[in-house]
Amino acid sequence: MKIKAAVGSNDNGAFSSWVEGSDPCGDGVWLHITCDWSQSNPVSNKDATNYAVVVTLDLTNLNIAAPFPTDITSLTNLVTLKIGGNRFAGDLTSVNFSRLSQLQSLILDNNSLSGTIPKSLALLPSLTSINAANNGFNGIANELSALKKLKTLTLSNNPLGGQGIPSFLDGSFTALTDLQLQINRLTGVIPDQIGNMKTLRDVQLQNNRLLGSIPDLSKLNSLVLLDLSQNSLGAVDENGSLNTTSPIGIPASLSNLQALQHLDLSQNKLSGPVPDQLAYLNRLLHLDLSNNKLTGPVPTSFTNMRNLQSINLGGNQLGGAVPSFFKNMTALQEISLNGNSFTGSVPLSIFQGPSIRALDLSDNSFGGPLPVCLTTLDLTFLNLDNNQLSGTLPLELGNLSRLEILGLGYNNFTGEVPSTICNGLKNMKALDISNNRLTGNLTNSCLFDRVRYPDLHLWYDNNFFTCSADSSCPPSLVANPFKNLTLGVDPQIASSLLALAPAPSPAGFLTTGPVRNGTNQQVAPPPAAPASGATKSFIASASIFVVIAGLVALVF
Repeated sequence: MKIKAAVGSNDNGAFSSWVEGSDPCGDGVWLHITCDWSQSNPVSNKDATNYAVVVTLDLTNLNIAAPFPTDITSLTNLVTLKIGGNRFAGDLTSVNFSRLSQLQSLILDNNSLSGTIPKSLALLPSLTSINAANNGFNGIANELSALKKLKTLTLSNNPLGGQGIPSFLDGSFTALTDLQLQINRLTGVIPDQIGNMKTLRDVQLQNNRLLGSIPDLSKLNSLVLLDLSQNSLGAVDENGSLNTTSPIGIPASLSNLQALQHLDLSQNKLSGPVPDQLAYLNRLLHLDLSNNKLTGPVPTSFTNMRNLQSINLGGNQLGGAVPSFFKNMTALQEISLNGNSFTGSVPLSIFQGPSIRALDLSDNSFGGPLPVCLTTLDLTFLNLDNNQLSGTLPLELGNLSRLEILGLGYNNFTGEVPSTICNGLKNMKALDISNNRLTGNLTNSCLFDRVRYPDLHLWYDNNFFTCSADSSCPPSLVANPFKNLTLGVDPQIASSLLALAPAPSPAGFLTTGPVRNGTNQQVAPPPAAPASGATKSFIASASIFVVIAGLVALVF
């Protein structure tokens, strides 16, 4: 009852069943608790409820707004304490948890707690799980090095800036499987001793300020997920400076992680070639090396990665021709090679992969016509913006009936937009044909049929289209986020980009930026080159299908 009194009227009704004078374990009406028989006071008659004790307190997601009730620590038989998803507040640095000697699981996530992760937790010998994510903690007590039975440590999204990864995390933690320290503003290098924690299965250090090289992790034989993205790995200081004499790249030793299924090193400053040895990761499902400074070709050894479902090499300095082995990767669903220096024709081999659903080849130097064979794929996302493609748009584009995102802008396409494209507009949410040399009369074009296609966002400016004398050309969406929109774009980034694009007008046409001069003809300037240094791709680990769903929700 002291806990109820401490919270007071801010309990949002959570403690309405806690009635003074009633037995929390005897009548079964107290909500949010679980009782068990005390092992220290065994009795032969289990109907004698005086030896029942509270072992679980679960206040998850009850929207309680109150200071942290320190009387919780008087529940000395607690095994599980869960208060996540509320608005508990207060500095826990000096809170004494030592009386909770039976505690195994401590869940504090998604509150407004602050201070240092308390050192008194080190006195809980049975503790196996700590989740303090999404709070305001600014430090981790070194005394937590005593918690050798920990299996999961989740401290993500706390303002731990100014300190590095705790040095006590080493091989002595023989039970730790999950280490989540992402979004903590951690600085410095990844300590070598992380590589001695052989039981790790999930390591997430993304979105910090870590620099230097990736340590030897080859002993982590159970590692399934490794996410080091959104740091400054490869840099030698906090200013992002690179070692031009001995560039820091992706270590070939990662190929020893034979259980690995998800590897994300994106948005760092890693340089040099993509190691051939990564092909030994034959259980890998998702590989993201985007937005680094990687050079050279795509290793031909990757043909052996037969289980790979998504690969993102966008935003690097890779070049040459795209290798033909993609057709052999039968599980591959998503390919992003955008923002590199690939040349030649759009590789036909990519379109021979039986499972391809999303393809981003934008911001390269591909030339020649658009391959007709791409229309045989069951694509939902295709971005070929900002290349040197030419020729007419194939009639077979209408076969892509499931396509939701199509980017063909900033190329050299000529001729009319084929009427068959209307067959593929049923599911289309965004279409970019701007900045080409397309011609034709738009007056009765299906592209502007707002009855049949009310959700379509269209960019078609800077072409050579005409309209009838008694009609004006519908306006094009001018602010074009397509130059930055790439496969797997993070929904939050998509939100800011697509905020530039007004929703379809209820009056019938898209709303901004007239592109027409004169009565009968639009005289368009030559296709404009996109701004230099265009934003490269932002891959999230979610599949493209989830991303598109989130993107559509954000647009509309």
